[in-house]
Amino acid sequence: MNRLTNAGALDGASGWTRFPAGLNLRVDEADRGAPGRIVLKADGASAAPGQAFGVATAANAAADIRDAAVVEVSAAAAAFINGAAVAPFVRVRFVDEAGDTVMSYDLQVRRPVLERWGVAREGLRDTYFTAWARLPRPALAVAAILEAGAVAQAAGQHVEAVLLKPMVAVPPAGLSHPLLWSPGLHSAPDLQRATWPGWLREIEVGATFEPKAGRIEFDAGPGRPMSRPIASDPARKLAGRIRGDVVQRAALEAFAAGANGFWMVEPGSERLCVASWAADGAPRLSETRGALHLMDFTLWLETA
Repeated sequence: MNRLTNAGALDGASGWTRFPAGLNLRVDEADRGAPGRIVLKADGASAAPGQAFGVATAANAAADIRDAAVVEVSAAAAAFINGAAVAPFVRVRFVDEAGDTVMSYDLQVRRPVLERWGVAREGLRDTYFTAWARLPRPALAVAAILEAGAVAQAAGQHVEAVLLKPMVAVPPAGLSHPLLWSPGLHSAPDLQRATWPGWLREIEVGATFEPKAGRIEFDAGPGRPMSRPIASDPARKLAGRIRGDVVQRAALEAFAAGANGFWMVEPGSERLCVASWAADGAPRLSETRGALHLMDFTLWLETA
């Protein structure tokens, strides 16, 4: 589970700050972000050449990692100077009990991938730079702070740093593939939901979506029935398949028995959604290939 606070920006900018202090910090789901893909944005004017600017975890909301041997860190980021895109940096700082930096890592940042079709075709991979790493926890570190931004080239420039889907998590021992992102911790009771198990494999390509009608009929005149939408982003039915071993199968079945109305990232669009099991959608074993189990499931998804 993501140990950052409010990583999906569902609770405004709570748990986050900006640097330097003179910048504005706000959430955005209209310009750089979108519904279900809310971003944290810091912008303003640079004060000097070479000045770093960006978004960072607030000191009082640093991710607790004192029980971890290895920490997984990931984020999507973008930066702009006078409206022109520049390469951002993504950094993780490990701090001790006093809040002093024990060690700092600049993560390798990968350029956007332009795709004609495929996973995340509506946003993340062809818009944002991304970073991912698994790092050993330094001996004295008890918490981790994530920073994303860029460096101004001169004073008086309009600078903008955008952070999306940050994560600091502790991966299970032996897990080879990256964890799936989740929106992290929240103080608001309405946002405290279970999360789709992040250590499961990604849903196989070929998952199908069936939009709920979300429309109401009315009479436009004699013999002319028409309809109009009653929701701008109606619920969608996802029929998917996932692979796993017998342990993962049992964990998914236990999750389905205990959670309904949980956070999940929609495959393809990368939108954060509230998911619930369809009437006949509980995970069911469809095929066994030796130690590999294929499970089918069906969910309703509503954009958060």
